[in-house]
Amino acid sequence: MRLMRSQGFSLIELLIAMMLGSGVLLAIGSMLNFSNATLNALEQQQRLDNELSSIALKISKDIRRAGAFEHNQTIESKSNVDFFSVHEQGLPASGKAYFRNYIASVGECIVFTYDLNMDGCVGAKIPSTDCFLNDKNNTKYPLGEIFGYRKKDNVIEMTNTTMKNAVSQPVFDCVRPGVGLQPGQVSCNDSVFSGALCNNSKGNWEAITDSRFMRIEAFSLTRTTDSNEIVDSGDNAVIYPRYQLNIRAVLASNPAVRGEIKQVITLENPLR
Repeated sequence: MRLMRSQGFSLIELLIAMMLGSGVLLAIGSMLNFSNATLNALEQQQRLDNELSSIALKISKDIRRAGAFEHNQTIESKSNVDFFSVHEQGLPASGKAYFRNYIASVGECIVFTYDLNMDGCVGAKIPSTDCFLNDKNNTKYPLGEIFGYRKKDNVIEMTNTTMKNAVSQPVFDCVRPGVGLQPGQVSCNDSVFSGALCNNSKGNWEAITDSRFMRIEAFSLTRTTDSNEIVDSGDNAVIYPRYQLNIRAVLASNPAVRGEIKQVITLENPLR
């Protein structure tokens, strides 16, 4: 009886097959690792972008309120809003000597004011009195209606003042901008917009970003060049300025993941 020879792989063929199989497995493993790394990077980028968007939204909503005061002849005649504003030289076409601006950018710090308690003044109004006497301020704790954001080290901070205890404070001693200063006196707008508040190293500020999650590299607010259009003329002339907010950050756990957001903000309250 004739025997049939069995068919199979030789040792060399088996080794080649094993090598090819191992190569395929390694390729699949590398692809999976690459996919996981890519997905992880995308997830980190999304988290950073979401956090930047959230912070920018909060800041822009607050900035839009700058200059929110009751504007009518009776209130303005008794208000000190002119004391706590930046005077911008009026354009010839406006017929105004200057416009009052209630927001200023000092380096990596933004300072602005609006009427939080809606009494028509900056600070707490003393009952039955005007908010200024001659050329001197006559309100308590105007810092409670002065707000700001700044970059400090690797975080963004905001002012944490309130009007809660304003009535128990003394009248804040400062004078109208442009008035000659006596020894010891300070201009009201200089006390706010000169950088004194921005450079305060303690108190009044608290972090709104977490340096353990992201590190802020840049923070700025810039007036856009196309935001000087004058509406109306004479005493009624106003300007609605636009600003660009810019925030740039890196992920603390992976500095290769970077994010930046630029947002244009139009103030709801015009320069008057």
